Amino acid sequence: MRDVLELLDALDLVVTRGRGVVPPDQLQAAEDIVSRIRDRRGFHGDTLVLGLIGGTGSGKSSLLNAIAGEPLASVSALRPHTDRPLAWIPADISASLAEMLDTAGIVDRHVQDMFPGLALLDLPDIDSVAVGHRRAVEDILPEIDGVLWLLDPDKYRDGALHRDFLGPLARYQEQFAFVLNKIDLVPPDARSEIVADLRAALARHGYDAPEILVTAADPSHGPRLGIDDVVVYLSKRLDAKRMLRSKVIGDARTILRYLADTADVWSGWSVGFVAKWERDRLAAAAGLLPTAGPGGREDALCRLEDLVAMVASAVGETYAGRVRSSLSQSLLEEAVAEAAVAGAAAMPVQRGWRRRAVANEEAGVEAAEAVLQERLGTVFIELLRERAAYGATIASVGVGLIGLESR
Repeated sequence: MRDVLELLDALDLVVTRGRGVVPPDQLQAAEDIVSRIRDRRGFHGDTLVLGLIGGTGSGKSSLLNAIAGEPLASVSALRPHTDRPLAWIPADISASLAEMLDTAGIVDRHVQDMFPGLALLDLPDIDSVAVGHRRAVEDILPEIDGVLWLLDPDKYRDGALHRDFLGPLARYQEQFAFVLNKIDLVPPDARSEIVADLRAALARHGYDAPEILVTAADPSHGPRLGIDDVVVYLSKRLDAKRMLRSKVIGDARTILRYLADTADVWSGWSVGFVAKWERDRLAAAAGLLPTAGPGGREDALCRLEDLVAMVASAVGETYAGRVRSSLSQSLLEEAVAEAAVAGAAAMPVQRGWRRRAVANEEAGVEAAEAVLQERLGTVFIELLRERAAYGATIASVGVGLIGLESR
């Protein structure tokens, strides 16, 4: 089990295989929890995936270069107008992240080891004349953890940006942070006023407490500004992602234990059935022969009833009902009657040298056992096999969960 996505798939398997083993109400409750985890916005894998989104010239590529400490845009031959998305990804990229990038069509990728667990996506400009760029941004929003919206002092109040993007997307606001870039173009004494104006504009669209970072990622003069603040923000988001991942793992552990306890397989799923069935089947078959006497059939039936009761008790309250209904009193009585007939028919009389009738009890026992195995043993085995398979699934997922939690 490599990441949270595989964990969720494993939990789906546990829920699916629990049908018939776990009561429907309890199974539905577990399924609802897994569905809520899956429906959470963002990338479900272990990596924190953030998109850099902004208009033409807002400085997305410059910000990415400043964070990376190298000119990624020039290496990927990106034009000032970002036409092809670029991914800055961790060296130990997970299979789920690679799949997400493939699905999003992001083929330009640069490996980094500065921020293990962080991937930044430099996405197409949202105010491009290419209509497909807006659709690409909208399509990827539910698949990533968050967005850094790049704005600049000239266009931060752009009507199309606020009308077409920020307003309708206010429901995603917990995933957003805003970077007011190129702040070096604004006099120092006017910068706080612009930030306040941006905050007010966002508030009108329903943004309660937007995170606003102020940067100069590629100033024409002087040092870069605010990059350290962006790095701090990214570190906080990484910590939050790790906490969320830990919560998901904790929830998964709770679900697994809940289902295992409900199915009564947490401490094992063996009931010692095979050895006891062999003994009881043999004893019952011998008691059904004509040579066993008048109380033999009653003893055989009681022995089988006790075996059903033992198994029902051992498999737990949830599964016991299925055991009792599948191995009902009428089925036991029918099986005993058929086994008695088969046993008697298999006992031909052999003449000894004194011409005394000697019953072939061994053949009779074998015939009676065969009937009991066919009518009852197969039912026992199928019931216990299903429960054992579920216990094995629980154990396998539990081992994977421990490994994932340890990593």
